[in-house]
Amino acid sequence: MSRSPSASALLLAAGLFFAGPAQAADGAAAAYASGIEHYTAADYKKAQQAFAQAVEADPGNADYRLWLGRAYGRRAESNSGLKMLASYGLARKARACFERAAALDGNNLAALESLFRYYIEAPAIVGGGASKAFAAAQQIAALNPAAGARAWAAYREAKEDFTEAEAALEEARRLQPEAVGHLLGHASFLARRGRSEEADALFAVALRREPDNPSVWLARAKALLRGKRKSRYGEARGLLRRYLETPLAEPDAEPYANVRKLLKEL
Repeated sequence: MSRSPSASALLLAAGLFFAGPAQAADGAAAAYASGIEHYTAADYKKAQQAFAQAVEADPGNADYRLWLGRAYGRRAESNSGLKMLASYGLARKARACFERAAALDGNNLAALESLFRYYIEAPAIVGGGASKAFAAAQQIAALNPAAGARAWAAYREAKEDFTEAEAALEEARRLQPEAVGHLLGHASFLARRGRSEEADALFAVALRREPDNPSVWLARAKALLRGKRKSRYGEARGLLRRYLETPLAEPDAEPYANVRKLLKEL
């Protein structure tokens, strides 16, 4: 009398046999790589789907959670018209991913910074809030004092304590004088405060230091546009067009679609 097939044999025959740990890790990495590719191409829905597959295959990986949150966030900010209502749900999912990523790896600075930015920028209806941002800033400072100073500056600016905000920006520059991001942060703050000449001087330093850095071009163009400095709009147009003509250096750089919207404002 023939034996009935085992459960494993039946699963294998149906193509449902579970992959081993190594195969699961390879699958997660492949899905993550696919997500990065879609994200860089600004196809955030496909990126979200790929990152979700990576998270499902490796739920303990903080980076996969972080990028899934970023994909949700980009989808939320790109919605318009009737799709705006869907943005609330996407934003909440982004927050949940950032929170989970930070919980999975308390040393993941990128996850903590993404969580902080969410808390400081998002409205309370989707889970934003200054008190939460304060706690995240403390965690950032424990890992990287200069990054913590930048976070503290954003927190104090949101609270309209501009003196403390500027002091924190100066502290970030003192701690990491070689980091152009801190210089841009200070220059952009001065521009927002209407201190154009001081901002111009710092942007000039940044442009001399890193003349081929798209982040420098974009920060400068935004400052000119937001400051309504119409006599310098030609400079802003040139910087934005140069950004659009340059391949993105990082997957999470400012999307071209956002830069095109800025150009339309000029």
